[in-house]
Amino acid sequence: MRLPQARVLGDRFSSEDIMGLCRGLDVCRTSDRRYANISRRSPIIEELAQRTGLPLLRFDLTEGDVRAISSCTLPMLRGEGKGPSAGRKRGRGAS
Repeated sequence: MRLPQARVLGDRFSSEDIMGLCRGLDVCRTSDRRYANISRRSPIIEELAQRTGLPLLRFDLTEGDVRAISSCTLPMLRGEGKGPSAGRKRGRGAS
């Protein structure tokens, strides 16, 4: 917990806040393709949503949104790119 606390969030949030985030991210499946984000809104979630561009503050989520949130990486948390493709090398497109 200390690594994200110090290096990513700059000691602005306590270890307790970070553990609360880990325990508090909750999503319920509402249909075959839809999910509901039932996490409590908190300052740490707001900051991470802003840094990463992930839909952490939206209530209605798609399966792709849930996949993107669950595949969040340390560079994304640092704000070194937005969304699940941050940090990946892109292949060459067709000319």
